[in-house]
Amino acid sequence: MSVFAAYHFDWKTPVFESEGSATSKTIVMLYTDEEEGWLRKQFQLLDDAHKSVRWGEETIKEFMMYSLEVPVSKHFMKSK
Repeated sequence: MSVFAAYHFDWKTPVFESEGSATSKTIVMLYTDEEEGWLRKQFQLLDDAHKSVRWGEETIKEFMMYSLEVPVSKHFMKSK
């Protein structure tokens, strides 16, 4: 594992670190420009798919209630 980390991770000091603060390092994963392009494409596809779904006001209200652990209506979680 340490060999993998030494080969694939780049340890850098954060740019936002102020003077006088304790020295800390952040881990930065090294990857290629092709991988960056692929990731951006995947996120764009996910974003486009999410935007294409028509949620409706009632569904959004029900989901908000569900995320706040408030009991929801029977039709929100339909069974198959």
